[in-house]
Amino acid sequence: MRRFVIGILVSSAALGGCGDHDVVTQPPPPLDVSGTWHGGVTSSRVSTPCATPEPASVTATFTDTDGHVTGTFTGACLDGATFEGRVENQRLLGNTTLHGHYCAIPAATDGRGSTNQLALDVRVHDRTVFFPCSEGITATGLLRLDLSR
Repeated sequence: MRRFVIGILVSSAALGGCGDHDVVTQPPPPLDVSGTWHGGVTSSRVSTPCATPEPASVTATFTDTDGHVTGTFTGACLDGATFEGRVENQRLLGNTTLHGHYCAIPAATDGRGSTNQLALDVRVHDRTVFFPCSEGITATGLLRLDLSR
């Protein structure tokens, strides 16, 4: 009998957590980065700033084909850079290859977004007199892109 009473109490407590006014939340829709994004870029921990003054104007155009995302950038130090990666949950993950200011080595890129906002971090390999570009060097700087549609 004691087990029966405990079972009823546990069941009642579990049911008591659900009310008429509780809201069932659904996971957010997958991040859709396809299209053109505009915004600014700032740099940190690099020997040569991305632009003067910062934030500098930048445009990114992404295409998502069956989960494979490619992109191109124009403006500031990202002019001619390309992106290749994927969307995972609400994150854009991949690599950006830059030209000119920074080494043309794929730079780890990740960020979070929503329908109208996208914030990306590009970990660049900074070219200096003492550390020329070569495979295997670690990322030394960061480019932060704050973009919107």
